[in-house]
Amino acid sequence: MQLSGTVRPTRPVPAPSLRFVSCVMAATGLAVLLMANLTPIPHVVAAGVLTAVGCAVGLRDPGGAMILVILLSVVDGAMRKWILPDASDIVYLGKDVVLLASYVGALSRGWWRSATFPDSDLRAMRIAWVVLLVVVLVEVALNREDDPYMTLNGARMFLTYVPMAWLLPRFLARYARADVHRLLKGWAWSLIPMAALVTLQFTSPADASINRYAHDTADVATFGGPEGVRATGTFSYITGLADYANFAGAIAAGLATTGSMLLGGAALVGALWCALCSGSRLAVVWVLIQSVIVLVATGVRRGTAGRTVVVTMVAMLVMLRLYSSQSPVLDAFVLRSERSVDASHRITGALTRPWTALGEFPVLGEGVGTSYQLRLRTGSTTGALQRWDEVTHDRFVVELGVLGLIVELVWRVQSVAVCLACFRRTRSTPSGALVAALVVYQLLFLWSYPLYDSVASIYYAASLAIALTLGRVEASAGEPSTPPRPNRAH
Repeated sequence: MQLSGTVRPTRPVPAPSLRFVSCVMAATGLAVLLMANLTPIPHVVAAGVLTAVGCAVGLRDPGGAMILVILLSVVDGAMRKWILPDASDIVYLGKDVVLLASYVGALSRGWWRSATFPDSDLRAMRIAWVVLLVVVLVEVALNREDDPYMTLNGARMFLTYVPMAWLLPRFLARYARADVHRLLKGWAWSLIPMAALVTLQFTSPADASINRYAHDTADVATFGGPEGVRATGTFSYITGLADYANFAGAIAAGLATTGSMLLGGAALVGALWCALCSGSRLAVVWVLIQSVIVLVATGVRRGTAGRTVVVTMVAMLVMLRLYSSQSPVLDAFVLRSERSVDASHRITGALTRPWTALGEFPVLGEGVGTSYQLRLRTGSTTGALQRWDEVTHDRFVVELGVLGLIVELVWRVQSVAVCLACFRRTRSTPSGALVAALVVYQLLFLWSYPLYDSVASIYYAASLAIALTLGRVEASAGEPSTPPRPNRAH
């Protein structure tokens, strides 16, 4: 008698490079930070050493460096505010220099021409990025902005982050499904200490050292009264925390229907709490919307409606408990919402402002780096266009004109289309709920501006990269979650 049948595929061995990169960066960072705070070494020197080490790592292991840049997006604000405040700008730009170094390392390994994913998935985004590259380089050469530093800074915002969407999956595709899920679970776990930190910030005085921005260009914002501080967490500004809550909330919603119900539920509550403490109405609304869509849709489709009800009920009970205890955070948020006079502008402005701005600015825009919002990020507003709009829905039009708007629209639509294609490949697999959550997260950028700041841009590219990675991992593992039973030949 002879046995024949399907052989279980060999489980990919996790790439050890990420552990190596993490250890090198952690050890170097700890040593430099200790020296910078316990010795007379200037903060600028410490930040420069960290950037140099990151660049070396990026050239040696591009994928691991991209992962670390995503992680650094959570802590670079803490470094700018509390650890290396005298080198705030170097820290702010340092992670982008590391990311560019990782691109050089990736290109030297032929990752740009990788056949890991169908070219049709990303062709439109690549073409749009190349067009944008040419336009931005022409704008930089013309240098219509008085400050060359701001011109280069504007170019960095447009060009630095999008390539990570198609280069990072080439690295993550070496991992097995469980390893990718473990990375996402680690991200969800980060919501718990972040929720504790933002609670402490809200209850602390506005002038406390824990409540400050990366640049002291304005007083710390409050809501619900002078004692309720709008928290920033470990980020440089309020918007960073709101971006983090949106992205982490999407991952938490996906995990809640993939066998991690308790972690997903706790992380969802943490994401909502971070959004509430930030005072951002969009973040609160979007965390709620994407959570309901993902939990209900994936729960019904996968036959886990009972689990969905449990997670939803637990989250609701927690929030009701907070409300019944007269939570100052909820009171402050409700009061801010009731007193708001710009809600309609925030909702409709993202859809209408880019089009109305076309008639106000030149066809080629005012030049890279001329928007007021960009200057505010670096604490320099001298000579900027005094058109204060906190959301800057029309930044592409202001700086690059009509061509910039076209490129932006291509990115918005194509990124959603790519995530939908990945979902169709994974909907019957254990990663289907996570990809569905990333699709819903990408829908946010059909309404909102995708490259608002460095934090939002990193998460925008990372969400697309994770969706592509899960699509590839599940395709390699095969459609069935368990291999078929072997047949016996007699």
